[in-house]
Amino acid sequence: MSVLAHRERIAAEPGTRRSTTLAPPDESAYGLWLALDHLVPGLVRDYQAEHLTLIAPDEDSWVVVRPTVGGGWMTESVGARPIWDQVEEVHARWVTAGKPTSYRLDIAADGTQYVISGTGRAAVEWALPHHAQAAVPSPAGERA
Repeated sequence: MSVLAHRERIAAEPGTRRSTTLAPPDESAYGLWLALDHLVPGLVRDYQAEHLTLIAPDEDSWVVVRPTVGGGWMTESVGARPIWDQVEEVHARWVTAGKPTSYRLDIAADGTQYVISGTGRAAVEWALPHHAQAAVPSPAGERA
């Protein structure tokens, strides 16, 4: 289902509401958005929505985060996937890691590639998908 179709449903279907202490992440929190992209996969952000709207189209779930009159934040969610809970969990890991803005690529002995920021238990880390390696052509003029 497309973002446009979800937009219509979000406007029409009331969701489950709960308060949250986490404000929608700022656009400049690039390190957090990168971590969210990999640690909470399958989300699509509706950049044209008035309030932060994250959609998981494959699970037919979404969350909208709006300010409350008292200065806090309220989530409204629909579907089985707890999207905002997942965002809060990654945000907590990111804060514990020192709000990293850059990551490094580590390659394990078995060839697995990890994206890491920070060290030890405070690190934000994920493995990159393993792809079969393509054959690398020989330099021109060489024969195998």
